[in-house]
Amino acid sequence: VPSHPLRSLFADEVIQTHFQALADRHQPDVGWPITWEPISAVVAAEWRGWGSLQALLTLKTYGYEG
Repeated sequence: VPSHPLRSLFADEVIQTHFQALADRHQPDVGWPITWEPISAVVAAEWRGWGSLQALLTLKTYGYEG
């Protein structure tokens, strides 16, 4: 979040680059992929949903409109 004490350690350009990378991983079904091999389809669906929510909240918190 913008108010995190460590946010000031990163230049705005670095943050924007990471936001763009996050936005680029957005998939057509409105979700984001997980970055590890799940043990089952149920686990994949659950964690993909959680990860997608986190991505959306992060982008929204910063007002990113890539």
